[in-house]
Amino acid sequence: MSGLQLVQQRYCDLLSSATIFFVPILLISWGIAVYGDWLVIMGFAMIANLSNGGLVQASVSEIILRVSAGERDEANRVFSTRSCAL
Repeated sequence: MSGLQLVQQRYCDLLSSATIFFVPILLISWGIAVYGDWLVIMGFAMIANLSNGGLVQASVSEIILRVSAGERDEANRVFSTRSCAL
């Protein structure tokens, strides 16, 4: 395992541990009703984030390919189309 992979693994472990500790802290601080509302709001935010279906990544790749090929007008068209779709 390389140094970078080890750092990434430790970071993921830290996030998992933090999540386990934050649940009871937030429940005690906010109460069940507010914590439940927060979970619903965060769920909608996560769904919205995942709903683009990779459109942003695909658009960025296409724009990079077009610009590197010297097709700036096509890259602008892809950018404009992506902006309207979001």
